[in-house]
Amino acid sequence: MLQRKNKLLNFYWVGCWIFLGMITSVSGAQNTLMLLGYNADAVSESVLSGFVLSFIFFVVFAWFRLSSSALWFGVKKAFHRRPNT
Repeated sequence: MLQRKNKLLNFYWVGCWIFLGMITSVSGAQNTLMLLGYNADAVSESVLSGFVLSFIFFVVFAWFRLSSSALWFGVKKAFHRRPNT
């Protein structure tokens, strides 16, 4: 099993799977309501659009946060002075 030791990466990994699960459950609920004879197209379309938009914001925010974290680590590492031994 893949071990994710970084808490930040673990947070985004779990968040990604939660979003995918939410989108899947809304799609399944829409199909179930259609099979039962309800007109759920408008509501499910708007909910799915909101989920997809929030997922895009989540991914973009995660990319910026992880990139800035990596850059900050690189800058700290580059300017870290080693003691003379």
